Amino acid sequence: MTITDVNDVDTTWTYYAPVNITFQLLTIQQSDIQLLTKAESSTSTTHPFYKQRFILEPLPTLRYHKAFLQL
Repeated sequence: MTITDVNDVDTTWTYYAPVNITFQLLTIQQSDIQLLTKAESSTSTTHPFYKQRFILEPLPTLRYHKAFLQL
């Protein structure tokens, strides 16, 4: 990650962190990716699914129905 001061572009900080991914070849695993039924921009900070200027409505099941046409 590199951070630059917008008021002084010559001032930059760089941070490195190792990322370890342990992948098991012979077992079934599930991703930590959150599946959503809807994602829309919003300014409603009181909405229970509000996060980072978006309403992110989680999918209540672990898979998408065939009627979903878009991820």
